[in-house]
Amino acid sequence: MAHILSYMKEIDHKIINVMKENARISITEISKLTNIPDTTIHFRLKKMKNILNFRVTLNHKKLGDTYYMMDIIPETYAIDSITIKKTEELFERLRKMEGVLTVIKSRDSFMQIGKICAVYVGKEKPKLDLPGIKVATISEIDKIWGEIALCSKS
Repeated sequence: MAHILSYMKEIDHKIINVMKENARISITEISKLTNIPDTTIHFRLKKMKNILNFRVTLNHKKLGDTYYMMDIIPETYAIDSITIKKTEELFERLRKMEGVLTVIKSRDSFMQIGKICAVYVGKEKPKLDLPGIKVATISEIDKIWGEIALCSKS
């Protein structure tokens, strides 16, 4: 983002800074806060639309929810087909677990199952009492999509 902002005009920076605080703010309100004519703001936003991606990010803590990332390494067995079968069973159990929003399987360099990541939402840290888990870490997360991207890369 910093790289893109360095090429933008100062006027764009002012508009974006106001919108960071309130993305639903009207053009008229932005104009009052920045002393930039509303027609200019409209024009600049139209131009920026082609450069920037906008997305809604909910503050889940204010909504009373806590999100957790569960990193799970399934147990491995001497026979690969058993490992794969047990991992698929574990994956399905996690998918059906109450509070689990998404489950992701990653593969190691040998195209076998490397680990499973799951995002869980609830008031308390989840308890993983599932057979077939070798290593499991559960950590609270703040930025959901960034954490999922990191999980899928590792």
